[in-house]
Amino acid sequence: MKSFLSALIFTTGTFFLIPGATSQEQPGCFMVSPNGEIVDLNNVCQGQQVELEASPNSSSNQNAQSGVYEIPIQRRKGRVPVVEVTFNGNQTFEMLFDTGASGILISEQVAQELGVEPEGTAIVETASDREAEFQTGRVDSVEAGGLKRENIRVAIGNRIDLGLLGQSFFGDFDVTIREDVVVLRERD
Repeated sequence: MKSFLSALIFTTGTFFLIPGATSQEQPGCFMVSPNGEIVDLNNVCQGQQVELEASPNSSSNQNAQSGVYEIPIQRRKGRVPVVEVTFNGNQTFEMLFDTGASGILISEQVAQELGVEPEGTAIVETASDREAEFQTGRVDSVEAGGLKRENIRVAIGNRIDLGLLGQSFFGDFDVTIREDVVVLRERD
C-alpha cells in the first residue's frame, strides 16, 4: 500500500507543480523589452492614467495591420464586460461582450434608433436551454476597438436593457479578457 501511495504521489505530484494560467503575462503594469525581459512599470503607472495623443500610426489602420484590436471595458455587469459599440459609423451603445453568444442581439429601442428593418426571424437556443424566436435585421456596420464589420445581421430582442456582442463580430479572433480591456488577436 505504501509503494502504491508513493507511486501515486510521484506520478500525480507533477500536476500540482504546474502554475495556473493567467489572462495576462504578468500582474500590474509592465512592458517587455526587445530582448524579452520584463520591465516593471508599477512605479510609473500607479494612480496615473497616461493619455497618448492620437497619431496616424495609432489609428485603426495600425490595428488592422497588426491583427490586434483592444476594446476598452467600460464597466462590468454580473462580471461580464460592458463595451461601447458603434453602429453605422455614428451611434454608440453599451453592450455586453458575450463570448457565449453566437450573434449580435440589440434591444427593440436600439433597433428603432438605428432604423433597422426586420427581415425575418431566427429561432435561437438561449442559456436557459429554451428556444426563443427573435426578429432579425441588418445594420450597415458594427465597430468596437477599431474592428469593423459591415452589412451584419442582428437579432432584435424585447425586454433587454443591454445588447449582446457575440461571435458573429469576433468569432475569428482569439479573445483575452483583461481587467480593463478585451484583446482580440487575429488567428493565423
